[in-house]
Amino acid sequence: MSRIFVYGTLKRGGKAHDLLERYNARFLNEAVTDPRYHLRNLGSFPGMVEDELFEGGVHGEVYEVRKACLEALDFYEGAPHLFRGEKIILSDGSTAIAYLYMQDFSDCPRVEEGTWVI
Repeated sequence: MSRIFVYGTLKRGGKAHDLLERYNARFLNEAVTDPRYHLRNLGSFPGMVEDELFEGGVHGEVYEVRKACLEALDFYEGAPHLFRGEKIILSDGSTAIAYLYMQDFSDCPRVEEGTWVI
């Protein structure tokens, strides 16, 4: 089993949350990342990136998933070229896998509050 952190379309109420339900992902809790991460608005979905200034923090949800779910998430997220699953640090010091955006985001506005509104 793996812990994943989701912050956009995979959250409860998001257009892709059914993917987690299909694989019986178990909701653990809401969480915030360490400030080294922030969101960029990519249009119809967000992308989480590392913040070299440590002025971020992304709000999301943590789930426990099986390997088959991780494989489905890799496909959904376009891993490893569009997004890549990496171990991140949450604000409580625990870790989880999250999908970081791997493309140029310089023209994408920052989501200042760190919460992707569904």
